[in-house]
Amino acid sequence: MLEVFFPCEICGKVFANKKYLRCHEQIHSLEKKYKCNVCEKAFRRNEHLKKHNMIHEQENPHVCKLCNRSFRTRFSFGIHWRTHTKEKPYVCDMCGKSFGDRSSMRRHHILHTKEKSYICFFCNKSFALKSYLNVHIRTHTQEKPYVCKVCKKGFITKAALDIHYRVHTKEKPFACNVCDKTFSKRSNLNIHYTSHLKIRSHVCEICGLTFKNKYSLNKHLSVHSQERPHKCNECGKGFIRKSYLKQHVLIHTQKRPYSCEICRKAFRCKSNLKTHSRTHTAEKPYECDVCAKSFLTKTYLKDHYRIHIQEKPFVCDVCCKAFTQRGTLNTHYEIHSDIKPFECDVCNKTFSTSGNFKCHFRIHSKEKPYVCDICCKAFTQKGNLNYHYRLHLKAQSSNL
Repeated sequence: MLEVFFPCEICGKVFANKKYLRCHEQIHSLEKKYKCNVCEKAFRRNEHLKKHNMIHEQENPHVCKLCNRSFRTRFSFGIHWRTHTKEKPYVCDMCGKSFGDRSSMRRHHILHTKEKSYICFFCNKSFALKSYLNVHIRTHTQEKPYVCKVCKKGFITKAALDIHYRVHTKEKPFACNVCDKTFSKRSNLNIHYTSHLKIRSHVCEICGLTFKNKYSLNKHLSVHSQERPHKCNECGKGFIRKSYLKQHVLIHTQKRPYSCEICRKAFRCKSNLKTHSRTHTAEKPYECDVCAKSFLTKTYLKDHYRIHIQEKPFVCDVCCKAFTQRGTLNTHYEIHSDIKPFECDVCNKTFSTSGNFKCHFRIHSKEKPYVCDICCKAFTQKGNLNYHYRLHLKAQSSNL
């Protein structure tokens, strides 16, 4: 039988079927050949470049007195001003959500009325707007057109870049109207608001934890129900959510599709890559509003916050001792367990978990698998390597 191949007319690359060719052609469609001579920003179409050039050619006479941003038109300035006044005059007639400008409200309204007709060739995910699809495709192509001028870190969207800039400028535009404390992100402000809320009407009847809304309570109840409807076909393990199952399946396939551009370390899920990338940039976007300590992830911040509010939701069902973190509880359980099936054949020491045994055995084997890619120093444990990395980051930041 004669084999049929599908060549790309632009670069000549050959594919086994038409679907793979279409996926590949998406990369060319995203190429930006037209570059601005002033700021080097690139565009796919010449007319978009011409429109962009007007930014450099024209003056911006309308200046905001609060943040010094300037605008070409009074209309653009008016929209921006509402970010300070919190005015949102445009209301969605379907869900009641309000917006600062008409175009944002219209984009939102499409989510209620329009089918998701824009489909990604890479993963078949569908979107209501073509602009949403274009942004999503960048997660596959790794295109990051918005680059920070300070640290050269790239971002998929301009909004993400604007939020990142606040790390350098220390700008905190979101203020609490109860205590006037300010935050760099709206999400951090929302988390902070909960510290002022006295009433939490949705109570878990099993463990007594309270929640702001019914959705959060129902999400929490799945922990107690032990119901795990999403089963893995390989090992039979069940999961509360389908997203957890998808992430778990990658363990069996050994696929790690997300790799770090700096050290080439690969990850099974995008969120892990995002967290890892912050170890290179020293970015810690989640700040505690009590002691100002900052963290890599929102989970680390939540775990830390329990120290201030004295919350210990993870309780040992053997001795009733409570802990702020689930990991600490799991470690504590080993005290009660008499079963230690993992025995060291060198010194006969026994361990309750395979991980603890492997870590111990490196003392005898002198194996140090975790190597610093900056100074080549090696460590027996990953935690020690991570601590060592922070010493480099502190040294780099002090030299800036």
